[in-house]
Amino acid sequence: MKLLVVNIFFDPLSFGGATIVAEQMADQMSRRHGFEVVVVSARIGYLPAASVVRHRTRSGLEAFNVGLPFIADFPTHYDNPRFTAQFREILDYVEPDIVHVHCVQDIGAGFFDVLVERNVPFVVSVHDFWWVCERQFMITAAGDVCEQRVIDPGVCVRCGASRPQLERRLTYLKGQLAKADLVIVPSRFVAGYAADNGIPADKLVILPHGVPAPSLAPPRRSPEETVFGFVGGPGLHKGWDMIRNVFPRKGTSPAHLLIVDAGQRVGQPWRDRLAREATHLDMTIVPPYKPSTIDSFFSEIDVLLVPSIVRESFGLTAREALLRDVWVIAADAGALAEDIVDGENGAVLPYPPTESALAAAIEARIGKPKEPLPYKEKVFTIERQGKELAALLSKVVDTRQRKLLGKQ
Repeated sequence: MKLLVVNIFFDPLSFGGATIVAEQMADQMSRRHGFEVVVVSARIGYLPAASVVRHRTRSGLEAFNVGLPFIADFPTHYDNPRFTAQFREILDYVEPDIVHVHCVQDIGAGFFDVLVERNVPFVVSVHDFWWVCERQFMITAAGDVCEQRVIDPGVCVRCGASRPQLERRLTYLKGQLAKADLVIVPSRFVAGYAADNGIPADKLVILPHGVPAPSLAPPRRSPEETVFGFVGGPGLHKGWDMIRNVFPRKGTSPAHLLIVDAGQRVGQPWRDRLAREATHLDMTIVPPYKPSTIDSFFSEIDVLLVPSIVRESFGLTAREALLRDVWVIAADAGALAEDIVDGENGAVLPYPPTESALAAAIEARIGKPKEPLPYKEKVFTIERQGKELAALLSKVVDTRQRKLLGKQ
């Protein structure tokens, strides 16, 4: 069966958690489940526009990279006719049995109409809030968390665009999503959010993102020093400001903070800012971990801190920790804490998290030994996600074929 995967980014330009998931699932479909996988992605402003470069990914998948000009007008961000025109030619060349769409910001959802015209079944994985929020993460232009549950364009105008623009965008994208055979979401939280905003409930399927399974048994660490990990970066939204305000000061406690400088991945390191803002903490800053070093990183920490004030659609890092017997202190923010049983494999902070709640949760773990944690079966591995995705894709193709046969 031939599968065409579409995502705004893809190897060799890998950027963001959704791209990691798209790449992992493409690899799983190809290596483990017998799909012939072809990939389509884009580069905005870095290739001649509009052009198509055919190449191979590092894992050997056939791929097409569409070069597009920088986007200046509002509608093109969600309905890009240049991409749609190039996609039409790629689709006719590849002739897939099914298409799996991931993130389409800047390439737009106009190519969904080509799939409908060609009668090609397709599923859409929703990774964030882009479909209802033109700022993608429900963060206002002022930097605050948007508390809307049912999106009202009249409220969204505060972030800059006009009400008619926002209404057209919302109506268009909900209509495009309704054309998909399935809309795959990573959590119960996103499923509820999507249904509340008019995505047909009968098309919604929850399939959690998978994380790498541990390759080694985690070591038992001494309680003499408790090491806390943080991956979220500087700033307000992932909770860094609260952490630096309440984490024990140097010399006051056997607690150490290990911070991952994930900004290095995109050439914008956080090290200088983090070091400048936390001179009072017993802290070490380390480079971002990779699939080959993930076990090593989590073996060095006892507790992971994720006191996010952003409502998360999932939370890969929290799940990576839980599978490796790392206690997780997380805010009850969206889907972030859905796999945590409070007091048994982590601590769930009431939303929005407060400094006092975070300080108490940190203090409660200092001196506690690192021990095996329960409920690992709640966390999806990459292999488990791949197996369930393969079954979903195959079922969609079979259903479409039966419908066609029934009409003949």
